Amino acid sequence: MRPPTGPTATAARVAAAVIAVGAGALALTACSPAAEETAVSAPPTAPAGEPASTERLPATDCEQTPESGKVDTTGYALRYSTGTMRISVRTKGGSATCLGFTKTGSADPQVPPDTVLFTFRGSRGEGALLEFPSVNLSRGVLPWPRGKVTTPHSTFTSTVGVSHGGDYFTSQRCTVRLARVTPAGAAGTVECPDALATTANPFDPSDDVSHEDPADRPSPPDSASLRGVFELAR
Repeated sequence: MRPPTGPTATAARVAAAVIAVGAGALALTACSPAAEETAVSAPPTAPAGEPASTERLPATDCEQTPESGKVDTTGYALRYSTGTMRISVRTKGGSATCLGFTKTGSADPQVPPDTVLFTFRGSRGEGALLEFPSVNLSRGVLPWPRGKVTTPHSTFTSTVGVSHGGDYFTSQRCTVRLARVTPAGAAGTVECPDALATTANPFDPSDDVSHEDPADRPSPPDSASLRGVFELAR
């Protein structure tokens, strides 16, 4: 049976990763299967003394297309310790803002039993995530075709979320186009025409409970369009 999906389930997984910094860091240094599972479910945030920060970038940085290469659909040995996501957030009636986030969390993106999750963090509770079923790497074929290499720009639907300026936008109907996937690195683009605002912000769980008078809080935008590029490396 597949685990629960949706914004709340995703928020719970990522929030656990954000909170369990110490546990995740210890798990990354262990070699046992149990430790590996802990590292995946509770990846650490940026190391102490090196806080992640949100970059404000030129709009063109979020519209770039990564260099194409092989798309390895084995699903094995995909461990990426560094990377970035540059993603544009455009609310309805507003202008686009191009944001840059730094990869955080476990080098192993696998979340048992069958999910791939990449998280990218900025400052002040901002960040972005990319989540999709592991089977998407094999174009829906089980078992994974070990060693098979496909042409670039494999396309599928995924979940993308972005936290920016106190608002969290997410959609389960985002399009991911893989430019390259190898043990050395991965890159691709994401596009979400209509990401809805939600109160479950996995990058700032304290936002879920407000102690402010609702009348004093500005109404958040209902939705936003998201578009960007991610690049990962070992």
